[in-house]
Amino acid sequence: MISRRTILKISALTWAGTPVGWVQVSNAATDSVLNRSVELGGVTVEIPRLVDNGNSIPISFEITPPKGIGIKNIEVIAPENPQPVLIKLNLNSFTTPYRFGTRIRLAASQNVWVLAYLTDGKIIAGNASTVLTASACFDGT
Repeated sequence: MISRRTILKISALTWAGTPVGWVQVSNAATDSVLNRSVELGGVTVEIPRLVDNGNSIPISFEITPPKGIGIKNIEVIAPENPQPVLIKLNLNSFTTPYRFGTRIRLAASQNVWVLAYLTDGKIIAGNASTVLTASACFDGT
C-alpha cells in the first residue's frame, strides 16, 4: 500500500516537472558510486567547466594504471542523469595509459565520474564538474 506521504511526493515532483524515476535513479547512481571502494587518482577527467546546454558536451579522460596492472573495464557515470551510466568500455587488460574522448549528454550541472576497474580488483576514479545553463534530458531518455 502506498502511503499518503509517497503520493504527495510523487505529485509534487510531477507538478514541478521532474520525472519521478529520475530522482530514484539519481540517488541509486550516487549511492553506487559512493559505496564502492574506489581510490581517487590515476584518472584525469577533462570537461568544460561551463556549457550553454547539455546536448553535446566534450569529455576526455586519461587513465594511468599502476605498473604491471591492467585496466579491465571503464565506466563514465553522470549521477544526475536519468540514465546515469553513460559509457561502459570492456578492455583486454590494457596495461599502458589509456586516453579516450567523446561527447556526452547531461541533464543537469553535476560531477561526471570515470571509474576504471583494474585486473587486481581495485577501482580507481576521477571526476570533473560542469555547470549547465540549459538541460538536455527532459523526458528521461
